[in-house]
Amino acid sequence: MIKRLGIVALLVALAIVGVFIFQSNSQKLQTAQVSHTAVLVRVNAPFPAIDFAPFYVAKNKHWFEEALARVGATPQYQAPSGSAPVAYDSLATNRVDMIMSSAVRPMISRAEGNDVKIAWLSCTLNSEVVVRKEAKINGIRDLKGKKVGTLTGGDTHIWLIRNLLKNGLPRDYVTFVNLSPPDGKAAFETGQIDAWAMFPPFSTQELVGGIAKVVPGVDAPVQVVLVSRGAFHREHPSQAAAVIGALERAKQWIITHPAEAQATVAKEANLPIEVVRAAWPNLAWTATLNDAMASQLQSDADFLASQGFMRAKINVRADLLSLK
Repeated sequence: MIKRLGIVALLVALAIVGVFIFQSNSQKLQTAQVSHTAVLVRVNAPFPAIDFAPFYVAKNKHWFEEALARVGATPQYQAPSGSAPVAYDSLATNRVDMIMSSAVRPMISRAEGNDVKIAWLSCTLNSEVVVRKEAKINGIRDLKGKKVGTLTGGDTHIWLIRNLLKNGLPRDYVTFVNLSPPDGKAAFETGQIDAWAMFPPFSTQELVGGIAKVVPGVDAPVQVVLVSRGAFHREHPSQAAAVIGALERAKQWIITHPAEAQATVAKEANLPIEVVRAAWPNLAWTATLNDAMASQLQSDADFLASQGFMRAKINVRADLLSLK
């Protein structure tokens, strides 16, 4: 009798162990399945830029991973594309989900029929026109007939045109030379162009180096935004919100920890810390995507259309800011 009870007890114990093992393996399988089916959010900062600071901070502090994990997703950091046109081609062809950008690019892309949305605003960045320190150029009217390097169709080019027109001057008052930032830097330093319409930190490098000065009276604020594929935002609203939440968290941290933020940007963008520090006052981190900003963006879009930079007019609120 005792022997039988021992056998029964042994069988019961084995059964309990078997159930435990089964449950443990089942849980592991479920975890693996969840991990396997997690939404992959492809994010990208197209090129090094100080105005992408929230992206760098959120990435370094693993806030993207933390926020996305709560909604069954994980970030995939893509290599910088090197240019805005390549980045927007990636958006249009479903190779990236969300990118950092200036606000002009998504306007042009939307006018071309691409399904893109402005999802969040990082900051307002003041771009500038610089000339060599010894140049006798002290205002926009002194640029008559000068060669001005810029990114044709980009924010700096468009803003210089706006400033010319605002001062009653025609678009051909200057000769625009289409140059990427690296080529513009080389052309400016070798005297192939007379002025350079560019945004920090590129223009800042020339100022810190002591060879350039800013042309006063040129108003050129650039809105820096997060742009999403429209389909991604509609199909994965919780994941999109998680990315935005991580970026907003980083933005607020930047406001209260400027020195640490500058160090992070210097490392990520491979820039001298003194250049980042000098450029920092050009960034307004308190800017938000409110009604006033939406009106400003509409004004920018109307100007782009009037000057032939866009194929058609767009309604910024309905076409770019509405996520329905």
